[in-house]
Amino acid sequence: MNNSNQLLTTKQELFIDDPLIPPETRIYYSQKEAVIWLAISIINLAGVIYAAFTDDNSYLALVIIWPVFSYVLFSSGKSLVNRRPQIILNANGIQSGKLPFYFWNEIKNEEVVIRIGKGPAYFLKYYNPSGVNELHLNVLAIDHRKLEKLLIIYRGRNNCKVS
Repeated sequence: MNNSNQLLTTKQELFIDDPLIPPETRIYYSQKEAVIWLAISIINLAGVIYAAFTDDNSYLALVIIWPVFSYVLFSSGKSLVNRRPQIILNANGIQSGKLPFYFWNEIKNEEVVIRIGKGPAYFLKYYNPSGVNELHLNVLAIDHRKLEKLLIIYRGRNNCKVS
């Protein structure tokens, strides 16, 4: 047996299920984050509008900043009213974003990846029959470490069920 097969066998043997994890997990947009961004946008937009109407030279600021805060306001409001789960995980597979449900045997290399820019941005990345899927996690109501654990648990449950 070569080392990669030995490692795979060892990983499968070491799987320990967590009975506290439900049979299915649904992950939604973070309502708290949406409310915070909505409030910030409204306050900033009100400030820009006030400045534009009280100072003759602030119209340029209104023209430049209005689209930015309008977009943030729209995005925050959209995630606030969106009640559909963005990720569904269970022992059969995963569904994320607008993609269809994929069974675990159709999915490869599922992982949480981090990209550093102005701050850390976390993404759920996995390969499926239609290509690569990346879903931004920072706006969802789940911590990236918890999602990593859920991926291991549900994949492990599937592997135990199949074996």
